[in-house]
Amino acid sequence: EGIISPTSTITCNHYYTAFTDYQPECLGWHGSINVQTALQKSCNIFFYETGRLLGIDRINQYASGLGLGVPTGIELPEAVGVQAGPHAQDDWGPGQVVQAAIGQSSNAYTPLQLAVQAMTIANKGVRYEAHLVKSVQSYDYTETILEKEPVIASSIDAESWAFDTVTQGMVLAANSVTGIDPVTNQYVLSNLGYDVAIKTGTPQVTKDTYNSTLVGFSPAWDPEIAVGVVIERGENAKYIMRQVIDAYASVKNGEQRAPEPTDTLLP
Repeated sequence: EGIISPTSTITCNHYYTAFTDYQPECLGWHGSINVQTALQKSCNIFFYETGRLLGIDRINQYASGLGLGVPTGIELPEAVGVQAGPHAQDDWGPGQVVQAAIGQSSNAYTPLQLAVQAMTIANKGVRYEAHLVKSVQSYDYTETILEKEPVIASSIDAESWAFDTVTQGMVLAANSVTGIDPVTNQYVLSNLGYDVAIKTGTPQVTKDTYNSTLVGFSPAWDPEIAVGVVIERGENAKYIMRQVIDAYASVKNGEQRAPEPTDTLLP
């Protein structure tokens, strides 16, 4: 859209001062930062200003392209979610636009949609339909009865460097995750031998309660899995990512396998 570039900077002095009657805050004082550092630090001010310049129509256009607030294609009934905008609430105004830009306002999305969002970024704007089953095998694993081919749901018309820039910021965010236990560092994402990409969030539910969310994909530059996490009224969704990666690696390396077929009839 030409609003920001990988080298553009916005100054965060904790308070957002574009409006005289509404000045939301950031969690920190980040100074002059680019988009990569803004993703790493979760700087509200950077994305308030970017969202104000974009406007809600273009914000929602990209949200749809990322799979937010639209059907995922999964073979089950699903909640489509809500994109923020004047159609979703009566008291819509400029302040709601900047809140929508950081995922607040009346935005409401499902964990699956968060995973689809991560997948779309990893695929540089190409969004595929979500499915429960990749293939169905015969009881003795000798025949493939059904195999689901990938179906492209939509594509975002943007240069690959734009997605690379976002991925760079998400890698910085992943490398900032530290372990609860300083000895085992069991949740660290920077010691895997390859980059991981994540973005965390703390969407507000009520005045005093928040959800903890995460989107991510791994490996960052040759992705195999995409993840969406929501911990309702909880915290530390960032610690889930390492557990998912380890579980996936266990299956991929053959440490966990499907049970061998038997003649025993089970309920």
